[in-house]
Amino acid sequence: MSEIQHGDTVTSKFFKGTGVVVGTSTVISDRKVTEDGEPTTQTLWEVRASEEEFRLRIREQELEKV
Repeated sequence: MSEIQHGDTVTSKFFKGTGVVVGTSTVISDRKVTEDGEPTTQTLWEVRASEEEFRLRIREQELEKV
């Protein structure tokens, strides 16, 4: 289970300062498939960073809870 949750304040090397987790997105790969031939999926965290005017979608391992 993930330690990061909606509303958490996080930081990352991908933006300055801190941001707030505002949601998640599930991305389906059209290149990588499982052994059964199904497409792989990845959950990305949507972060609104105070220094940016847009949301960033970032893998959980790239985020650090503040």
